[in-house]
Amino acid sequence: MPPITKAAFIKCAICQNNISIRVYADPSLPNFHQPIVQFKKTRFCSLKCQKTWQQETPWETRVGQKFADHFRDKMSKLSTENNPSTFPGVAEKISKSLKKYKADNPPVGEKNSFFGRKHSDKTKLHLSQSKKGKWSYNQEQYEKSKERSPKKERHPNWRGGSSYEPYGPGFDRKFKKQIKESYNWSCQLCNVATDILDIHHIDYNKNNNSRDNLIPLCKVCHGKTNFDRESWIPLLKQKIKE
Repeated sequence: MPPITKAAFIKCAICQNNISIRVYADPSLPNFHQPIVQFKKTRFCSLKCQKTWQQETPWETRVGQKFADHFRDKMSKLSTENNPSTFPGVAEKISKSLKKYKADNPPVGEKNSFFGRKHSDKTKLHLSQSKKGKWSYNQEQYEKSKERSPKKERHPNWRGGSSYEPYGPGFDRKFKKQIKESYNWSCQLCNVATDILDIHHIDYNKNNNSRDNLIPLCKVCHGKTNFDRESWIPLLKQKIKE
């Protein structure tokens, strides 16, 4: 009676070293010369080779393109149709609890899980290449995102593309620094002292660079002036007079 199994060798998928496995030895069996159950998934000679394969091989290749597409469609459907955060009141509750948790436990310094560590150049390259050509959402989610984020003519603050127009002559770094220094490097709305200031044109005319039309604002306050513009003009003019 022939032995049920016998020893055999396969090559490691990474380093090509020989790996000893056991295969079925009975020719009458349909799985003759196939690896027994314990060795069916053996492909690497060591954990180091397995980790190298996982880092260098795209996820789609490891699991198969068919499974990858099916998995993405399944998770996309779950995230859109069975997401508790879309239920009334749940999103607000989650937001409040997360804000409170982050305020009580800011992930800075030693509390940051990545504190004192950094990615190697090899890891950075792998992360960059693994994300190229991939979307974080499907076409349906992309269309919904565009609807929620109107641009150009569909945006209520659209002004015919005036933000792309060049500034008038003389509005350079040196001139803007002089404006900031004259206001002691502080935002004229919230009074926060910072060296990160924008120079805002009160009448929203980028060619009007007279001193009484320019006022330094922090990034947050400058963003606010893009809404309800007509109400900001007299307020900021009064600030200049003061």
